[in-house]
Amino acid sequence: MDIEKIEKAIGYSFKNKELLERAFTHKSYNANPQKNYESLEFLGDSIIELVISEKLFKMDPTLSEGKLTSQRAALVMKPTLASVMEKLGIDDQMLFGQDAINANIISDDKRKCDLFEAITAAIYLDSNNMNKAKKFVLKNLNKEIPNISKLAYSNPANYKSELNKKYPGPQYKVEYKLKEEKMLKDNSHLFVVEIYINGELSATGSGNTIKKAQGEAAKNCLNK
Repeated sequence: MDIEKIEKAIGYSFKNKELLERAFTHKSYNANPQKNYESLEFLGDSIIELVISEKLFKMDPTLSEGKLTSQRAALVMKPTLASVMEKLGIDDQMLFGQDAINANIISDDKRKCDLFEAITAAIYLDSNNMNKAKKFVLKNLNKEIPNISKLAYSNPANYKSELNKKYPGPQYKVEYKLKEEKMLKDNSHLFVVEIYINGELSATGSGNTIKKAQGEAAKNCLNK
């Protein structure tokens, strides 16, 4: 691991180098939860959501909760954070065990997203300063904000996940129901899905697969 290269890329010099190494260590390399990045990833995810929520709210406090939620989701989704890590050019510094290498998971978007979250948490813990972590997050995600309306979800589950956060169980029951399936002239399918929240119709979405239709319905629900 090239610590000097990593610190230069992220713009922060660690007092505790072991914390930096932990942020780059996958559980397949070290199963000790105090030596790998899993719990750092958990903390980093919360920090990033807070930083981006504040940024979006200050940019336009007139936006509805649903629109702010969908905008935040676009910025913190796996493909966006993975792309940021690729631009930093340090995702190749991650430490993996042979099992992970054999399973060919070392270069997927989730690992890169996990790394961004772990680095964010590590900076916060090492500096004991939220502003340092905030600086890292915004430095790398600010450039994505102008494209926020163009960010496409490669996985409809991202919208569904955000909807579940907005309407958590058990006080809310979110149901997806297939309303219609059409065969189009080009022999492709069109699925229409409805979302019911606590038994009441909340939104409708369509797509060429049921998953895409569910994602579109969730997006429409968030944007209400």
